[in-house]
Amino acid sequence: RGQRISGPAPEPKGKAGGKPALAAKGKAGGKPAETDPVLDKKSGVTVSQVKAAFTPKGFDSVAERVKPSDKHGYSEIGIGLYKNGKRVGEINREFDNEDGVLLAHHSFFRLDKELRGKGASKEILRNSLDLYEKMGVKKITFQADSVGKYAWASLGFKEEEGRESLAPAFARHLRGLGLVKQAREVEEKNIAPRHIASFTIEGKSVGRSFLLSTDAPMWHAEMRVKRGDPDYEYLRDRVGAK
Repeated sequence: RGQRISGPAPEPKGKAGGKPALAAKGKAGGKPAETDPVLDKKSGVTVSQVKAAFTPKGFDSVAERVKPSDKHGYSEIGIGLYKNGKRVGEINREFDNEDGVLLAHHSFFRLDKELRGKGASKEILRNSLDLYEKMGVKKITFQADSVGKYAWASLGFKEEEGRESLAPAFARHLRGLGLVKQAREVEEKNIAPRHIASFTIEGKSVGRSFLLSTDAPMWHAEMRVKRGDPDYEYLRDRVGAK
């Protein structure tokens, strides 16, 4: 889907002496001028800017799939992550205009297991927030699954309105543990994912265990990208954004 751009990281160009990955025509008889294609026409954000945001320190990356924004504002980019010449991850992002509101949908993210928990994911998210503000993104959406059910909850992401499922499932989980009073409180308050993630009883991380278990459903996450919003500021603080 879309335009393929490949070449050695960090810039979307071909190898020295080879054919550029994407080029504009130059003067007759001369070499074609290498270009940095614009991904989002409205903000002018280019592929190399997106690539830089999605490439943590110590990694290389290649923009493998690029679909520049169309007349409706939809665009898409797929980034391959590499470390020491080995492919170690993938990032896919889709941007769409919904009733005049630009959304960033995190359609796919993968990082090899041995590289998780070392700060790369947080760095990518931190850089992404700055990029999204530049692009005018108003909301981030994605599906939280696997270890992400806990990770995204702990960062403060909320469930999409009208698609809440975590609090009822957590209440059932607590009842299964014989914690009827706590289950009732969870139901009454319909607590947010981040509060489930930090839920403890007698020093035991009951909420974390739940979110990492099969009892916790995949959930639909969202976050408004708005400075001053308490949830967004909580997220920025958790990832170390300035």
